[in-house]
Amino acid sequence: MEFNRTRVTMCARFYRLKDMKELYRRFGIQPVLEELGLQYNIAPTEQALVIPAADGPRAAKLMTFGLPNPWRPGAILLNMRDESFASKPGFRNPLMNQRCLVVADGFFEWRKTAAGSLPYRFWLQSGEPFGLAGICNSDQFAIITTQANSLVAGVHDRMPVIIRKSEEETWLDSRVKDFNKLIIMLAPYPAAEMETAALSKKVNSATYKEADLLAPLPDSQGR
Repeated sequence: MEFNRTRVTMCARFYRLKDMKELYRRFGIQPVLEELGLQYNIAPTEQALVIPAADGPRAAKLMTFGLPNPWRPGAILLNMRDESFASKPGFRNPLMNQRCLVVADGFFEWRKTAAGSLPYRFWLQSGEPFGLAGICNSDQFAIITTQANSLVAGVHDRMPVIIRKSEEETWLDSRVKDFNKLIIMLAPYPAAEMETAALSKKVNSATYKEADLLAPLPDSQGR
């Protein structure tokens, strides 16, 4: 299966700016066997740092972005809508048993215009890294999306679910099987706690990995 690496896809790109040692401290995880450099443009089929839910100490590992799509043989599943977990009984098992956090410092979305798709990045005002809600198997993951908050909605109608720091312990505890307790976490992150900036179209290419792609266009940073 081939993936179009220049295609702009919903909630399919994100980035990580903190080094591994800082992430070990922030998320309380054990060192992974393979170190990663900073990742400015993580795209589908690439590896990222993921923390699977467990019933003991947190252990991070490198996983590939994209789960096998059970409805389309040979395709990959990048996103799972939060609504599906409530409306489709078949989605409940992954929520109960295959949760993970995908480590990120921010994510990209694109606004469609007559001039083409314009990229924006979004991050937390605190500057802290955060965990995107995900579903994983032993080696691959997909990101859960929800309705966009008021900040992201000016660019796209969906956004990845960011698990609040105060809820990470529950999300990553594999013993938690309370559907109602889990589903309530799949909500838009507060817009007031986030920032955004318009970016160069360099971001549109998933193969461009340089730090300058995160530089905001003039007069674009802020809410």
